[in-house]
Amino acid sequence: MKSSPTNALQVECVDPPLSIRRQYLCDRFISKMLQLSSHPLWHRLSQLSHAPCSRNSSSYLLDSFLKYTSLPNPLTSFTINPLYSTPFKALIYNPSIITDLGLSKGSPDTNIKLQKHISQNWSNHLIIYTDASKLSPEGCVGAACWVPVYRIVLKFKCPPESSVFTGEAIALLEAILFALSHNVQQTVILTDSLSCLMSIKENPFRSKSRFPIILKIRKALLS
Repeated sequence: MKSSPTNALQVECVDPPLSIRRQYLCDRFISKMLQLSSHPLWHRLSQLSHAPCSRNSSSYLLDSFLKYTSLPNPLTSFTINPLYSTPFKALIYNPSIITDLGLSKGSPDTNIKLQKHISQNWSNHLIIYTDASKLSPEGCVGAACWVPVYRIVLKFKCPPESSVFTGEAIALLEAILFALSHNVQQTVILTDSLSCLMSIKENPFRSKSRFPIILKIRKALLS
């Protein structure tokens, strides 16, 4: 008997080499660490990156740090965890969110049913539509808010590093801020991003992913 080579087993199991896995884990750690400007590793890695020997270094952690700090677009960081800087009332607030209107995207009469539902239930409300998209991995994320009654379109451009989820969340936040700035008491915001709606509905204390934009949305909804 002859055992199979380890490399062959990794190929069959679609398991990346150890070096790629190490770099991936370091990338994940650094991406989370850079969100806090007060993290102690910020200063240490900055010093190490300017050292003469760092260019020839094979440190996965340093490579990840240099990769993220050399991005063309600035990174947003916080001095403390955004959860602790969000008002407690906003964290426990339970906004009115409907995730199912009983409509099917593939149905040809979906738009007619949607307009009928709006006229029957929200005839006195300001309707705002939001959406976001990304045409290519290297392209920017486009987000927009549309207010049909006033024929107003708000457009936003996010860096290529942003996800469509981020674009959808930004569009929702801007729609809420638009209603607040114009003192509109009754507003309905329509979006096709179920992931954003579920993130807003989730308990921030129990959720593993705490997006700063989602926390800003909860704070804006409370006000």
